[in-house]
Amino acid sequence: MGFNIWDEKSFVLPWPWLHDAKDRRPLGTWEAMIFGSVLYLFVLALFAFIMRHRRNAKPPQPVGIAPFVVLQNAIMALYSLYVFWGTLLVLIEKSSRPGFWMKLVCDPDHEIVKSLDFWFYHFYLSKFFEWFDTIFLALRAKPVFPPLTSQYFLHVFHHLVTPSIVWLAWRVPFSAAWFGPFSNGFVHVFMYTYYLLTELGMNRKYGGMLITPIQLVQFVMALSIVSFETFYLKECRSDPWAVGWMWFTYFVFLVFFVKLFYDKKQERSSGSANQRDVKKKVQ
Repeated sequence: MGFNIWDEKSFVLPWPWLHDAKDRRPLGTWEAMIFGSVLYLFVLALFAFIMRHRRNAKPPQPVGIAPFVVLQNAIMALYSLYVFWGTLLVLIEKSSRPGFWMKLVCDPDHEIVKSLDFWFYHFYLSKFFEWFDTIFLALRAKPVFPPLTSQYFLHVFHHLVTPSIVWLAWRVPFSAAWFGPFSNGFVHVFMYTYYLLTELGMNRKYGGMLITPIQLVQFVMALSIVSFETFYLKECRSDPWAVGWMWFTYFVFLVFFVKLFYDKKQERSSGSANQRDVKKKVQ
């Protein structure tokens, strides 16, 4: 049977380690997930120590890593499209079954989440690959660790907790778990494509003002779905610890993304005002 772009099975990789018992898959246990998150902080501290002299120089002296950044952003943009499309095809296949729309927010049998096992697992692994986002910032002499701004705090917090979010969505009963790979894959297509294009020379103002609002919409929708499930924990047979962790992490994301959105808006306003002042002086 040939490849079919509309058939989810055409995109499922047959490698045995991707389909083994969950605890036997690489990084599949909760202990491995916790170790990975702790390792992230250790790696950041190590790179911060290595780059301390370059970071504190006047001006800072970044390492030339542009080709690696371009490659990583291209890989993540394509991978995000792969995750989004695969998850969408599973949802389309399930949509013809009775009660599908209600199961998106309350699925006592967790049928949809179980059918996404393959997609959840490698999506979870991708969160460790995303460490390169932070490593590249450190190599570019940015004060990312310890984070000196709210933007860098959000960046580090996000990469620290996302493996646990996806692990819980994959391993613990939670009806709204499907929204993670679906929405995150969709948003990351635009985000990493934007990063790629700016690395290749595109002006940041052409896309930067759109990325944060898209992410804000994502978090508002996620909290809305989690809110419904919170009120029907028993009926949905959802794990209260998983729901609580989703509330905490997504609320932190939302607060800091709102702050980031307004900070960038003020920067653009200040920049426009400064340009007007310069023009007046020239005239």
